[in-house]
Amino acid sequence: MPDYLEKMRAIPDSMGRYMFLRKLRQDDSQKFYRLMLDHTDEVLPFIYTPTVGEACERYHTLPDLKVRPSSSQIRP
Repeated sequence: MPDYLEKMRAIPDSMGRYMFLRKLRQDDSQKFYRLMLDHTDEVLPFIYTPTVGEACERYHTLPDLKVRPSSSQIRP
């Protein structure tokens, strides 16, 4: 399995990391959730606030990944 955390870390900006994680979730949700669970503190800022707020503001300029609507719940 490729080291998705290292790939994400190599992306220099938060929007790029958001798009990387969005595509990973679309392509392989099990790997996405494993990455999220194993590295929550590092991954969460790119799949939740503040990056998702920026993604909403820039939605019309983002590449179309043909992502089906989905949501995640984060509970203590």
